[in-house]
Amino acid sequence: MKNNKTISLKINAALSATKTLLSAIIPLIVFPYVTRIIGAVNYGKINFVASIVTYFTMIAGLGITTYAVREGAAYRNNRVQCSKFSSQIFTINIISTLVSLMLFILTVLCWKKLQDYGILVLVQSLGIISTTISVEWIYTIYEDYIYITKRYVIIQAISIILVFVLVREQNDYVLYSTITVGSNFIANLFNLIHSRKYVDIKLLKKTDAARHLKSILIMFCNEISVQIYVNSDITMLGILNSDYSVGIYSVATKIYAIIKRIVNTVLTVTIPRLANYYGCERIKAYDELQKKIARALLVITIPIIVGLFSLSNEIVEIISGPAYTDAAIPLKILSVSLAFSVCATFAGNLLLIEKKESKVLMSTSVAAAINIALNLIMIPKFGASAAALTTAISEFFVMAVNIVNSRLGKRFNNIDRNFIVEIFLITILTYIACISARKLFANAIVVVLLAVIITGIMTLAVFVFFKEPLLNETLQSLKKKLAKG
Repeated sequence: MKNNKTISLKINAALSATKTLLSAIIPLIVFPYVTRIIGAVNYGKINFVASIVTYFTMIAGLGITTYAVREGAAYRNNRVQCSKFSSQIFTINIISTLVSLMLFILTVLCWKKLQDYGILVLVQSLGIISTTISVEWIYTIYEDYIYITKRYVIIQAISIILVFVLVREQNDYVLYSTITVGSNFIANLFNLIHSRKYVDIKLLKKTDAARHLKSILIMFCNEISVQIYVNSDITMLGILNSDYSVGIYSVATKIYAIIKRIVNTVLTVTIPRLANYYGCERIKAYDELQKKIARALLVITIPIIVGLFSLSNEIVEIISGPAYTDAAIPLKILSVSLAFSVCATFAGNLLLIEKKESKVLMSTSVAAAINIALNLIMIPKFGASAAALTTAISEFFVMAVNIVNSRLGKRFNNIDRNFIVEIFLITILTYIACISARKLFANAIVVVLLAVIITGIMTLAVFVFFKEPLLNETLQSLKKKLAKG
């Protein structure tokens, strides 16, 4: 079996970025069609039920993914040990899934509002099982982004075809939900089958739970806290406001989530490598990789935030049409939240790798409490905009606490001044590009495309002028690959 440790981080990042970009492009293809066909109210119903199911999906997941990646990285060169570890983790996951399903059934039986959504609840509940059988943490441990990308492309292509062929009117919202949840379930089932390439998973009577559960439960509590301040907005909008508000806010959060996934690609592919460096006490390599990641995140994130804020009206119009124009203001607020979220995730990942998960739990727990309190006060009066603002406040809190606890400020106290100038110029030029495109053209698609092209050209020019190391490294890597080819 090929040793994936030798695969370049750039290749992994490119593969993961391809999958992430596809996961962004596919909704951009399907999303405008679906939101127009089923309407804001039905789209709100889907997202309200999904927001409830998310909590039970978390119970099923039990925080296992993050723990499995961190601990499993140490076993990936030994199939026997990794198979034993993976079987223990998978067995614990099966048990947590059964508990989650029982709790979900009990909730549906006791909550009349959920019963009113009928078969939609049953369809969405399939996602609880889907999380467990995905075993995607195995592919992350072995950095096998090639398989994940191929599988995703095939399944999603089939899903797109089914949506456009079968979803034709407003009442087809349950069918749309079935296609999306079902395709994800099938993809995750393939994951479980294909995992035999790396490990031999089986259910065990003895899971050595005492060794695993402490860290798993801390990470689980952390995930619950994160989901509360990220996901409770939709749930509370559905309870305290209306399905229309949920539909409007869901459009903004969908766009926000797509962009966040693209940016977080940089973080996702580096976690196993960072964990490996830290576990092997290669601290110098660990610190150097952190600095490269931070630099890349700033380069990627700043233009996106500026563009998302400046062109929120055009983006909403392209994605969902004029019926969802009220989503523009929440999207502006969430674009600011993106900066806080990315920084919080980066610092949080470092704390988890360094086995300081209790500090992450503290920040996310307080943020969750802040979010719920602010939602209760603000949502009844200000609706979707309030939900976006409470998310931004919570993300800012988590960012601030995680940065302090991870000592990122001390680690990056020797920041290149030229890089600060680069970021400032990119920010200004991106804003000018967006405003200029809007003044020159009225068509939303043309405005966004022109702004992206101009920003890309200007950013490249800034990199060339300042001899940006990230650009130089990328060019050198391409030259080596071309020379070998």
